[in-house]
Amino acid sequence: MINKPTVYIVHAVDVEGPMTETLQATFDRMNELGLPDSIKPSLDNLIKIQKGNMDGLDTKLAENLKLIFNRHSLSYLNDWNQIDSALVKVISNKFRTKHCSKGGEPYLFSWFIYDHHEGFINNPRYHDVGTHHIFDHYMNGVLKNNAFNDGVYWHYHHPAPSGDALESGTCWSNNATHEKIISKRIIDKKWYFSCFRAGLHIERNDISHWLEMFIPFDFSARFCRDQTVYTPGSDFDWRGCSDRWGAWHPDWYDYRQEGDMNRYLFRCTDLWTYLSKLQEVDVTEAFEQAECHGTSVLTYYNHDYRDMQLEIDEGYEVIVRVASKFPDVEWKFVNALEAAQMHIGMKIIDPKLSFELDNSKLQVSCNTPIFGPQPFLAIKEKERYFRDNFTKEGQGQWTYYFRRPEQVESFGIAANSPSGNFDVIVGTINNK
Repeated sequence: MINKPTVYIVHAVDVEGPMTETLQATFDRMNELGLPDSIKPSLDNLIKIQKGNMDGLDTKLAENLKLIFNRHSLSYLNDWNQIDSALVKVISNKFRTKHCSKGGEPYLFSWFIYDHHEGFINNPRYHDVGTHHIFDHYMNGVLKNNAFNDGVYWHYHHPAPSGDALESGTCWSNNATHEKIISKRIIDKKWYFSCFRAGLHIERNDISHWLEMFIPFDFSARFCRDQTVYTPGSDFDWRGCSDRWGAWHPDWYDYRQEGDMNRYLFRCTDLWTYLSKLQEVDVTEAFEQAECHGTSVLTYYNHDYRDMQLEIDEGYEVIVRVASKFPDVEWKFVNALEAAQMHIGMKIIDPKLSFELDNSKLQVSCNTPIFGPQPFLAIKEKERYFRDNFTKEGQGQWTYYFRRPEQVESFGIAANSPSGNFDVIVGTINNK
């Protein structure tokens, strides 16, 4: 039996927890875009701007403000009760079944969880700050049982040198916050990940090279049909990235271009933002590419700090409408890891890590090849978490010497197989 062409559909959710924007902060943002200071912050003035009938504004400015500050975009969920209430609806069996795949499989989510790390100089959007705060809320709450096999992965905004919570950094090599957070995940939660999404879709070559060491699947390549949103040097500068709905290897010297790195990039688009919505032309391309190549991966994203029901409803209608024109193409909702494995046609490999400890010498082995040159080594020294490097001793073998073994409270080792399955082990110096 010949398998039918298939579109694998991934709904990536950037999980960032509750968010509040004050009326003053909203008007501050509008002032930065050209709103005159003479228009004072008030709910009445905001409603006029959202309706496009604020007197005295240039027509182009009025249209831009109406687009960006629309009612839905500003409908932030301000606390965990609001988020949980909104999530209960969309993760229910009723909702998932109503928005099912062609074959009747339920709707799935891929939760890319970001913890607002410590160290910000300000927190104007009142985020829930602290490593594991958001992770624990989800893993002990709506994802505790995860009966539908939603994916759980990592989302990350790198801190800017300014320390401003409203700014994300574009250089991962100026601090090691990302490695501290992952080390905490490994040691404290015995958790790791194979799929990643960059905060604000910010990627540069140093980020790309870091991912190449550990993470096989990257869903950060934000695609907008309107290419004018890309500006040289801007946060999400994905000019010239692949036009395929699926996987490609990035280039070593330009993360946007196709090349010969080992990891895979996937293009994604907005489910519903003021910049872009999931469009028929996007979905049509995914179906056409599946017809030509056998499979494709249609990925779209949104955030948990807005009620997702409206956005999913509208996106689902687009998918169903386009799918009706391709009766011989299957389409199904899958999590990000499943999409990567099935689209690329990977053999599923489960790695098994082990270690031996001889005083301060740590020797690590893996029974299968891993993705990247070495496992991730997480170390905790007197409440300080960090990553360090192994030396390679042979195929599937690595060694590390603890410099201050008396200070090491615990350590963790994690690695992905090339197919994205991972193993995590945690130990201590005195008691393995």
